[in-house]
Amino acid sequence: MKVRHEDGLEMTTYGAWSQGHAVVDVPAEEVPVVVLHVCAEDPELGLDLNTAEGGKVSTGMAFRSWGERIRFAVEPLFETRSVVTATCRPAFLLGLTNWGRSEKYLYRFLSGLRAGRPTEASGAAAGTPAPRRRDG
Repeated sequence: MKVRHEDGLEMTTYGAWSQGHAVVDVPAEEVPVVVLHVCAEDPELGLDLNTAEGGKVSTGMAFRSWGERIRFAVEPLFETRSVVTATCRPAFLLGLTNWGRSEKYLYRFLSGLRAGRPTEASGAAAGTPAPRRRDG
């Protein structure tokens, strides 16, 4: 088991599975806009489901991987803050290790959310087309 505390994130990795959470400085109903921005900025994160309660993100297959799946839940913390709790696991459930990919993708997802609210100037406003859905 590996525990990681940095950049306002708390993550735990058990073999090929990682879980963690981050406090995001936006209300729960605005978290989907931030998730959309994070997935649009990272070409490896494909958005599958995105609601104010949570959603799913996946990565594509690679030479040494069937891909990873991130599931996340959003809970309001205060009127202006939320907690995002996420789990990342290999798409192929029998994998005992994935050489740190679950931890890497979960860290990129949560730190992207933690970075904050997208602005109109960044192109991540509501109405920006959703990232392409990945097959798999």
